[in-house]
Amino acid sequence: MQIASLLSLVSGALLFGVITRYPMAPLSWAAIALLVHASRSTPLVTGMAWLWVALYAALAIGERGVLPIAGPAYFVIVAAVTTSVTFPFAVDRLAGVSVATPLTRVWCAVLWCLPYCIRGQLPWYKR
Repeated sequence: MQIASLLSLVSGALLFGVITRYPMAPLSWAAIALLVHASRSTPLVTGMAWLWVALYAALAIGERGVLPIAGPAYFVIVAAVTTSVTFPFAVDRLAGVSVATPLTRVWCAVLWCLPYCIRGQLPWYKR
């Protein structure tokens, strides 16, 4: 993994963990952009695995105290949420997009926000 990809992955996951606690729209879009860059600039399997691990750590820390579950069940639920968050990035990679145009960034962002829109809440808006 190249250093730029690693920095994008770590900073994107860090921002993602921050926006789970303190919702701020600019940070959520910056997190998406950094995570898209990291996922597109790494090999498919290892890149998705590292993305999943980074997002799992961010969600496990960021959602602590938010999800009303304790013990091992908490980590199982965080793993399921992490898988659902990682899914749009995997679809983006499997679509074979090689040129990073603004339209392809919108595609990943729409896929990423779709589960939240279906549930009636956006990632930067918590009730």
